[in-house]
Amino acid sequence: MKGPYDDIITLERHRSKVHPPMANIMRAAQFSPFDALTGYSDAIRESGRITEEKLILTEDKKAELDELLRQLCNKPGIVEITYFIGDALKAGGHYQTILTKVIRIDSNRRELITIDSKLMIDNIVDIKIPKMD
Repeated sequence: MKGPYDDIITLERHRSKVHPPMANIMRAAQFSPFDALTGYSDAIRESGRITEEKLILTEDKKAELDELLRQLCNKPGIVEITYFIGDALKAGGHYQTILTKVIRIDSNRRELITIDSKLMIDNIVDIKIPKMD
């Protein structure tokens, strides 16, 4: 039985003299998935990210924090501070607790200055002064 391609089936594959063979990594890149809607997957991921709302402190808690801040004005030291960090991309943010050393308090700017950073006093929700034995 004679097939229509019997005359070419045994021939070597043509190799171009003008175009060198493409590297496998480049060939794979041609067939990799692409983002038809640029940024859509990022937007979906961002909308699924959960943030927390900033707590509104009671007057009692504000008074307690003010008293602790006064103590820190007189005697700066090591404290555990929980504060709110606003999210740059969407409403809300998250809370972070750090153990740090207070350097001073800037009442004009309402900032608590630590060895690591500057924290807005309005974002602080809790201060604990560890007991030193």
